[in-house]
Amino acid sequence: MRRRENDPLADAETAYKAGDYSRAAARFRPFAESGNSTAQARMGEFYSKGLGVPQNNFQAYIWYSAAANAGNEDAKAGKQRIDPLLQPAEKQQAEKLAERLSRTARGR
Repeated sequence: MRRRENDPLADAETAYKAGDYSRAAARFRPFAESGNSTAQARMGEFYSKGLGVPQNNFQAYIWYSAAANAGNEDAKAGKQRIDPLLQPAEKQQAEKLAERLSRTARGR
């Protein structure tokens, strides 16, 4: 149990499962920013549903896109749900930001 307490990703998942979405979002964000596709998909979910963060379809699309680009199947489905809610220009901008996020995470 001690190992789990010192594992920030496990702490994020525990907060998520407990419904403490603000804490979960804060814990998942650094992993998402560093390229973890599971954390990116969670951030997409948080933004799409307004869980622990203000509801924002544009932000959700960015995070889902980054995770989907890494092959995350849950993110692909989330992105498809958000897609009709955004204008083409918004989707184009979100894709560019997701790609930039991915390049940053890869260190390029």
